[in-house]
Amino acid sequence: MDKKVIENYIFETIHLPIQEVRERRSVRFFKEKDTISEKNIATILEAARHAPSAKNMQPLEYIVITDQEIKDGLAEYCQQPQPKICPVSVVVVGDLELAGLVGEISTHTHTTKEKGQYMFLYMDAAAAIENMLLTATSLNIDSLWISSLEAEQIGGLLRLPLHMVPVAAVCLGHRTKPPFTPKKRDLKERLHFNEYRLKEKDMSYLEDCKMINEEHGEYKQ
Repeated sequence: MDKKVIENYIFETIHLPIQEVRERRSVRFFKEKDTISEKNIATILEAARHAPSAKNMQPLEYIVITDQEIKDGLAEYCQQPQPKICPVSVVVVGDLELAGLVGEISTHTHTTKEKGQYMFLYMDAAAAIENMLLTATSLNIDSLWISSLEAEQIGGLLRLPLHMVPVAAVCLGHRTKPPFTPKKRDLKERLHFNEYRLKEKDMSYLEDCKMINEEHGEYKQ
């Protein structure tokens, strides 16, 4: 592996072979009284089903929310308005009992029941959700990944048994205006070869992080 050759490629403008990776955006302003076809919802969930899963335990399940009363409750417990406005939200739910089995079947001594439940489960969810977001983008459907939520209250709202935990909600719909496009950190300050080397960071991107806050109107509908 030639480090200089890789750097020369990376530090130039790279064309990503999967255009949805670059085009996907978190949308916070959704059309009201909008619709998404059952076929598109099924396609997005099928993409989630094919995501990688630790030891192939596949502990995730998906609750499609279209009922307005439940959408209102979901918005309240996510402390964001989008779930009650967008036509469909998908709550990603994790099975703690199933996730915990990863420690029993693994040959690695450091792979434990607790890691399966509280680390691998969330890794599985992140992979599945990214598949959902990219597939939605490919279908010209906008999305918002909500990971900050009141799990216990949502569990009650959705009548989840205690071993099933809500991990995230994904809002699906169509935008009313172009979403904010934040600056991404340059790869050259994040790339290392064989070992970590301290590099100077350009912290100007933090200003974009602030733009996503409520005070700048990103969460107001």
